[in-house]
Amino acid sequence: VNLEQVAYLLTAAGEITGDSTHRRAIPSPGGIQTLTIYLAASRVTELNAGIWRYEADSASLTEVSVGDPWPALKADASGLRRVHDAPAAIFLATTSQAAEAKYGERAHRYVLLEAGHCGQNICLAAGALGLGAVTIGQFDDAAYAALFRLSVEQSPVYLLPFGVPAT
Repeated sequence: VNLEQVAYLLTAAGEITGDSTHRRAIPSPGGIQTLTIYLAASRVTELNAGIWRYEADSASLTEVSVGDPWPALKADASGLRRVHDAPAAIFLATTSQAAEAKYGERAHRYVLLEAGHCGQNICLAAGALGLGAVTIGQFDDAAYAALFRLSVEQSPVYLLPFGVPAT
C-alpha cells in the first residue's frame, strides 16, 4: 500500500469535520473523542516502518517507534494468523476517563461503540480503495500497550490490518 491510501484510511477514521476538534467523521459519546489512532506500518511506500500516532487536528503522523512492528503484532494476536502478510494496520486505543465522568457505568459501552464506528469507517474506506481490511480484538492487551507505548490512561481496543486482498 502507499502513503496516499494510508492517509485516506486515517482520514476516514478520525477526520475533523467542522471548526471544532469535537466534530469528527465518527460519533463519539458527548463529542468527547475517546480514541487515539495509531498506524503500524511494515511495508508502506513513502513511509518508514514503525509505529505512528495519527494527529487528527493536523492530519499528520507522529513517530512513536522505529522498525518493523509486524513480528511483535503477530506474536501477540492469534487473529493475525489469517492476515500475516498485511503491509499495515490501524490500531485504536481509548482513554475513557472523560466518558466515565460523564456517563458512569455506561461509558464502557459508549467507548466500544465509538471504536466500532471507527472500525466500520476504516473497513468501508479500504473497500472503496480496492483494499481489504479485517477487524481483530483478540490480542495481548499488555503487549500491545507496550508496543504502541500507551499511557496508563489508555486501553487497547481494536486492530485493523489492511492491504491488497489475496487472490
